[in-house]
Amino acid sequence: MSDFKYAFLAVAKQVAIDGLQMYDDGGPGSRTFFSGAEGHLITGVLNGTQTLNLDHIVDGVQDPLLGADTLDFTVKGGHNFNMTIHDFNPLFFVAPPTNGNLGQITGDPTHDYLQLEWDPSSGVTSYAQAAAAESFHMANNNHDMVMDINTATVHGSITFAGLGDLVQPGHTDYIGVINHVGYTSTVV
Repeated sequence: MSDFKYAFLAVAKQVAIDGLQMYDDGGPGSRTFFSGAEGHLITGVLNGTQTLNLDHIVDGVQDPLLGADTLDFTVKGGHNFNMTIHDFNPLFFVAPPTNGNLGQITGDPTHDYLQLEWDPSSGVTSYAQAAAAESFHMANNNHDMVMDINTATVHGSITFAGLGDLVQPGHTDYIGVINHVGYTSTVV
């Protein structure tokens, strides 16, 4: 079995354990790369303790061209969560990204991105509420980036393990996260 197939099966197994779904090989939202590989679309409701390891090791080395995953998670009221994501490879921005960066984030074939779908049961029905519900901080001696989400009906965190190690010294970089409320999206 090839290293690529082994990496795919490992991610698929973890996704299923956490009650999420993964689409590959032309599934909804997949991105085709010049390398011939497909990006994964991982969807589901954030709920409970979940872990994703997005590594794509080929010949013993992380291949960023195989790791361009789209994480499309729904935030629902009454579903508290603690998600840990390993090997997340986002685009970094020195200043907060703007809506003008939406196409850059979603169209980049070499970087992962996170989209949060805000269910009305979460108490979030506007972008201002979504922005107020989200906060970022560094943890574990600046090795991990953590996104906390707190509303009246949802409390959770997404830990991007090791992501702090990718921020260049002296920078306070931002990553592209897309909030989807209703029928439109915005970058945070």
